[in-house]
Amino acid sequence: MLPRRLLPLLLLCALVTAACSGTSDLDPIAAEPTGERAIFADVNIAIHDVPLDEIVFDTFDGGQVPLTETSEELVASLLNAIRPLNQPNYIAGTAATYLSPDDLVLGYIADNGTAWAHPHRVMNFHEIVNTTLGDRPVVVTYCPLCGSGVVFDRRPNDLRHQGVLTFDNTSALYENDMVMVDAETHTYWWHVAGRGIVGNLTGTELLSLPSTTTTWATWLATHPDTMVLGDDQGRGPAYEFDPFVDYATRVDEGNFRFPLSADALLDERLSLSTRVIGFDTGGEFVAVPVLANEPIAVHVAGAEPIVVFLGGAGGGSVFRSDRTFSSGPDGFVDEDGVVWDLAGRSGDGQQLEPVPSRTAFWFAWVSLTEGETRVVGPAGDLE
Repeated sequence: MLPRRLLPLLLLCALVTAACSGTSDLDPIAAEPTGERAIFADVNIAIHDVPLDEIVFDTFDGGQVPLTETSEELVASLLNAIRPLNQPNYIAGTAATYLSPDDLVLGYIADNGTAWAHPHRVMNFHEIVNTTLGDRPVVVTYCPLCGSGVVFDRRPNDLRHQGVLTFDNTSALYENDMVMVDAETHTYWWHVAGRGIVGNLTGTELLSLPSTTTTWATWLATHPDTMVLGDDQGRGPAYEFDPFVDYATRVDEGNFRFPLSADALLDERLSLSTRVIGFDTGGEFVAVPVLANEPIAVHVAGAEPIVVFLGGAGGGSVFRSDRTFSSGPDGFVDEDGVVWDLAGRSGDGQQLEPVPSRTAFWFAWVSLTEGETRVVGPAGDLE
């Protein structure tokens, strides 16, 4: 099987060949004419780079139906069964009394320096937030089934569509991970990859942005002026409990609700539910496991020097830096004795360059990278 990273290039070549030959409808897998465009529930399923029968819909009654066996009526009825937030209500962090110190949040720093937090306990019930933060249209995404939190720019870098996309939830999953669909081009998107997998923008990858998964206490201490999703998003008391509290145990037992490639289960460098911070540096995938219960700096040697600040529980932040850091009682201390916080800021006003990353369970990162990833811990590479 070809690595997924080559599929967008092959798809582009197929489309160019079709344009030159006068044939516009090609199956990017078989590279053979398909005749009429296969529009199903507004999606051009003739264009895809994953097997259609591996995309399955959750029917929310304990069942599931592959895309190849479902009906347009069922697809329509399941759209946004998990409702995205298109007009999210944010409140000042100091007013978020409904949050506990150890609640996990997906944090994002906008281009204008403002801080925004998205608690998992709210994202569990919405998964997608379409918004504009600091004049940048973004989609904040979280899939509880793979523990993955990613922030994307909603403007695809693709000549086929240069506007802003609005993302909906299909209620389908691929590799046990959420599948989104945009309202403008009707493309299916594999959430953790941020890649179009079915439809007109198949092969397009959304721009991922730097983000941080950490505890609410750590985020609020680092960003006291943060805004945070309030608990008035329409689900009322639902936000008071976590339906996935025992989910990691089931994952480690291999108890997955939805199909997952066997290869994602075979890499035993980490347990399946280990939360990792994943990123791409110099064309190489790297995963840093969140194993420590206290702040620690992980140095990643490679084409470009990277440091990962682990904030204790939950996750951390990734930066480009050739400095050497150690952990101190007040933050991360470099070789000159300068103290830095989890946001990569020093007491004397310096700022490290953030690196786009995503936090996910180990199995989801293996699925995304097809196992072609380094694993780096505080003591170096894990074999």
